[in-house]
Amino acid sequence: MTEHAEDPVGHASSKIVQYVSLATMAAEALAQRAQQRAATAAATDQRAVAALRAQQTGARNAARLQWQPVLDARRGTDLSLADAGLAWAASQAWRDVDPEAAMAGDRALERMRELRPDVMVRFDRLTSDGVDQVEAMRRVAPFFDRPAAREHGGAIRRRGLPVPRPDSGRRRRPDPARR
Repeated sequence: MTEHAEDPVGHASSKIVQYVSLATMAAEALAQRAQQRAATAAATDQRAVAALRAQQTGARNAARLQWQPVLDARRGTDLSLADAGLAWAASQAWRDVDPEAAMAGDRALERMRELRPDVMVRFDRLTSDGVDQVEAMRRVAPFFDRPAAREHGGAIRRRGLPVPRPDSGRRRRPDPARR
């Protein structure tokens, strides 16, 4: 009878090959899952980018509708102070990326200078002192609601409140002849 002896080294190397093979298969499976996740994330990112791009385009188009009247030669000189202010405000977010927005903002400022030079002098003073245009407009905006100042000899003065007359505190008796 022939005795069949097992080779322990051969058996161990066979097991090692099996383990390495299993580990390789597991690593490949993990890599495939990671690739699938990355593809899903990329698709999600692309959808998110597309959605943000669409949102940005919509916002720019909405702003363009607000600043467009100031660029219209027929309507630009007829704009109210509120319309010019709205056009200016709408153009500010896009001023650095859209030349049309920059032009609309400049024309809106010109129109506001025509309508309220007293307030715009304050605005110009602030911007010449280095204040950002948006911040300067925020600071002078409350003055648009006040009565216009008058210019006297180059100096801007505000109309004061009427000075009460000394007898203004007493009630007058009704004149019977005026009834």
